[in-house]
Amino acid sequence: MGFIRQFIKLESASGILLMLTAVLALLVANSPLSAWYDALLSLRFQISLGDWMLGKPLLLWINDGLMRCSSSWSASSSSARSWRDSCPRGAT
Repeated sequence: MGFIRQFIKLESASGILLMLTAVLALLVANSPLSAWYDALLSLRFQISLGDWMLGKPLLLWINDGLMRCSSSWSASSSSARSWRDSCPRGAT
């Protein structure tokens, strides 16, 4: 458990996980498991509340989620940077 906590605290942890999952996805997509991989990404998931329904394939859910996280991370890092830049030296 200690290794996982140390890894999560690393600034590069998200980049490392992204690289590992990208390599894994490339390996699976170009292996005999590619039919299974395509079927997994084509699975349709939906959310519904009363008459309202939002349904789309898993691939689109992943893409939308990553885009949302990406914009949140870039917005938070740029606001943190501008906050640090506006503080007097030694105050942060």
